[in-house]
Amino acid sequence: PSSSRSLVALTHIQTNSSIVQPAAAVGKIAQKHGAIFLLDTCQSIGQLPVNLRALGCDFACGTGRKWLRGPRGTGLLYARKSVLPQSESSESQTGLRYEGPSSSSLVGEPAMIDHVSASWKRSDHYELSAGARRFEMWESSPALHCGLAVAIDACRTIGPERIFRRASFLAELLRDELRQNQGVTLRDAPETSTAAATSAARCAIVTFEASGLGITADEIKEALTQRRIAVSVAPPFHTFDDSAWNLPATVRLSPSYYNTEEEIHAAAETVRDILKSKK
Repeated sequence: PSSSRSLVALTHIQTNSSIVQPAAAVGKIAQKHGAIFLLDTCQSIGQLPVNLRALGCDFACGTGRKWLRGPRGTGLLYARKSVLPQSESSESQTGLRYEGPSSSSLVGEPAMIDHVSASWKRSDHYELSAGARRFEMWESSPALHCGLAVAIDACRTIGPERIFRRASFLAELLRDELRQNQGVTLRDAPETSTAAATSAARCAIVTFEASGLGITADEIKEALTQRRIAVSVAPPFHTFDDSAWNLPATVRLSPSYYNTEEEIHAAAETVRDILKSKK
């Protein structure tokens, strides 16, 4: 029915995967069926070019602390103006009158509001702020905002395309070296014609495991940390596909544009030494 509320939510890149999902294709499908399209860009923004208008997003969220290298505790929310409902007089659950979305709108009133997201007009009446500002809150850190702004400026100055080319090159270099280790299994997305046909791609996240050698991802991470190489462990349940939850956890490396080829070689050599020492 026309009054039903439909939402398509897509993670652009999963935290434990190298797959860049075909967001533009999903956006077209959502638009065709009149659904709201929400894109999670936490692992893509700052790593590769993200044109939200071209992807057909209605909403997009992201974080500052990952590939943007901004402060922890910062984030971004994009809301396309045309999807935000026009105001009309309604009554909220509290009984107050407010100027906001109608009951038939796909996007309703924010779950929480304050004097940034809304403004009092009378003692029993308030009006939501225009645009995405209605989703903001007053209580936040100006210092973190400044840090995020600097991180965004750095990304724009270097250029997302340049960042992605460099990070992808280093990731492929790392994959090539890891493949030379017997017992190491790469868990990255394969580059196939089917993936290319759907505009799916592979990013700079590199994941591998060596459970066949009796070595856990946590053991490899601990050994790398002792050598001052920062990696993380991706548990198998970071996916909706519960059939994959019985797979071993993976070691995740995320080379970025500021890394050098020498550092990639050093990381691969260190993994090789760790595997030898565990045999």
